[in-house]
Amino acid sequence: SFQQTLRRKDERIMMYGPLKPAFETDLLSATKVRFWHIKVFQKVFHMVKATAAELGPWCADLHLASALAESNLRRYEAIVEKNFHACSAGRPISDLDDEIAEVRRASEYVTVRWNMREENDDDLSDKVRALVAFLSQEFQRPSTYRSLIFVNQRHYARLLFELFKRQEYEHLRPGFITGAGRSDQGEANYSLREQVVTMTKFRKGEINCLFATSVAEEGLDVPDCNLVIRFSLYDTMVQYVQSRGRARQANSRFVHMVERGSFMQDQIVRA
Repeated sequence: SFQQTLRRKDERIMMYGPLKPAFETDLLSATKVRFWHIKVFQKVFHMVKATAAELGPWCADLHLASALAESNLRRYEAIVEKNFHACSAGRPISDLDDEIAEVRRASEYVTVRWNMREENDDDLSDKVRALVAFLSQEFQRPSTYRSLIFVNQRHYARLLFELFKRQEYEHLRPGFITGAGRSDQGEANYSLREQVVTMTKFRKGEINCLFATSVAEEGLDVPDCNLVIRFSLYDTMVQYVQSRGRARQANSRFVHMVERGSFMQDQIVRA
């Protein structure tokens, strides 16, 4: 196949254990018991379940806490107010005040519970544990090494950045980059200026491990990398070619992360 003609000796496959189906973390379950009726949070609740399966409970809970943080409340309140006026049908304005108060209570509840959260052994998915083990080995000593890890969700880039920043590796300096603008999953706005600043730091080596969405596959002036990892496998041949092209340094490597036992993923990387 065409893909085989692109394969090189410097490509690797990193295997990880089968992921769980989407599930509710303890924090999400407790939040839903109290605030299941708040419609404006339903999409976030759904995304947290998917994140728990892919990244593990710690990242999922951080996503929930970030999405419901006070800095996002004005946006939720505006949606609640818009929906109220669209179908108020003579309801008293006090009902709107109650709905907004509930949104704030949910935010406060999640923030307090997140700050009290304790770590446990199952906090990371097997996929993330495999990445942690690999990168901790790669960045054991000082170097001019530059790595790029591709994900397919904006919040995955930010959450993995937060996780690796928290680990405080001596020689691994993480950053993340996504498309400019705001997503509808509780993510904060990511500006063009932030893109430029992040890429400048990556070019200078102030960041040497960059978690990125497809925005780094093309269009941005991304420096050549020693290591490119597809945390999220590519969906198209174009994505493969573009991300593969970022590993242009001498002795560079391109790594596909593949779920053990997944016939579909195995076919994608071996076809």
